[in-house]
Amino acid sequence: ILITHRPSHGLLGGMWEFPGGKLEAGEDFSEALKREIQEELGADIIVGEPFGIYRHAYTHFRVTLHAFLCKLTAGEPQALAASELRWVKPNELNLYPMGKIDRLIAARIINSLNPGSNTFLSANSAFFSDDQAGSKQDKHSQHHQNQQ
Repeated sequence: ILITHRPSHGLLGGMWEFPGGKLEAGEDFSEALKREIQEELGADIIVGEPFGIYRHAYTHFRVTLHAFLCKLTAGEPQALAASELRWVKPNELNLYPMGKIDRLIAARIINSLNPGSNTFLSANSAFFSDDQAGSKQDKHSQHHQNQQ
């Protein structure tokens, strides 16, 4: 699973997350997710089936996060927009401090594993998209099974 370390400043600074970003006007989730992963990680993906919808209310805004199963198709992910990235095993996700939504996603990944299996559902990776209430929409997060 690929996680990234948020910069120390700003909301949830210093926490780990599944990489992603914001929807731009006129984009659907798939287009935005492909663009953001290219910008943040320098990698290309195929966006697949939804993985879930997650909601959280912060003090001044609400977030609805839409998750998708995806596959990494080209490029070695690099920490272009994060302080670092790390490949971790699903059972290691609990070792990394995360915000509430990323923690919920991590729990679903862990709970989706078959006992004794290193696979995450049937996909090689999962990317996530979130949208803030109002006119802004965000997309968020990548999980990628390490292919080592």
